[in-house]
Amino acid sequence: MRVKNPDSLRRWRKQRRFSQEQLASLARCSQNTISLLELGRMKTCTASLAVDIATWLEVPWAELFEAEEFEVVPGVASSLDTLGSHPIRRGGSGFHHRRMSA
Repeated sequence: MRVKNPDSLRRWRKQRRFSQEQLASLARCSQNTISLLELGRMKTCTASLAVDIATWLEVPWAELFEAEEFEVVPGVASSLDTLGSHPIRRGGSGFHHRRMSA
């Protein structure tokens, strides 16, 4: 997940009166990770970390993060095609897959 606005992340954390250490402990990551996300030095994080951070800040994750496009290996792409083209979306730019050339 890509951080939409590092300043917004910091602002929400401070509004909820969490230190970086407290939020890191709740979201099960390091204080350094929270710091890097807020400074914009770490541009992305895992979806589970994004959801954990947003949950503890009581903010919809799509307010702070946006889903990135991902590439799927060819064997998996055909499996995804059989599942349908309407993945569950909760905001952000949504998930997309594209085939990689062999």
